[in-house]
Amino acid sequence: QDFTFDIPEHQVPTFQPPPAPPLATIPAGTDKLAFDQPAVASAGVAYRAMPALLLAFDLEWINWSDVMGKGLPAYRNMAPNGFTTTGAMPFNMGWDDQLVYKVGVEFAATPAVKVRAGYNYGKHPLDPDRAFENIAFPAVAESHITAGLGWDITPAWGLQVGGMYSPKATVTGSNPVSPLAGGQGIRSEERRVGKECIAVCRSR
Repeated sequence: QDFTFDIPEHQVPTFQPPPAPPLATIPAGTDKLAFDQPAVASAGVAYRAMPALLLAFDLEWINWSDVMGKGLPAYRNMAPNGFTTTGAMPFNMGWDDQLVYKVGVEFAATPAVKVRAGYNYGKHPLDPDRAFENIAFPAVAESHITAGLGWDITPAWGLQVGGMYSPKATVTGSNPVSPLAGGQGIRSEERRVGKECIAVCRSR
């Protein structure tokens, strides 16, 4: 899918020594960025160890390299100088494909109440040498811990409550801006917390 961004006239550093001017004026224009979701393949198994206990395992493969790999995501309006027609630097995310391992357990405490817990892990796909670009597309988190509870209040109504916590994960790297600028040291951190509560109505 292509996304468009209208860019006004602006100035950018030339990174050239004197007597070259320090800034160059870039005319207004439109950037067109091709950004697609990756293909995903997954498989899983479930095993009821006892009447009240259900165990599950999933394995998921995410094809990040096809949409966020070398030279991606790509602009449609590249100029011969290696930048876009509005002066933007091209992306080169360098993401790898990702394997995500997921385990879950559900225990029926009573016929009406089910307690659930889960954990998943996937090594982040980021390239630390492209840490600057990854600020725009953060995907640092690697582990997720979940817990939930389901309550069948009546045969027709139920309540589902869940929470998720992702411990802090860090990516540290550098990203050369230009030969004259030398480079930048970049450190990205991510921690997530989520919660959800859903009322369920079962029609008959």
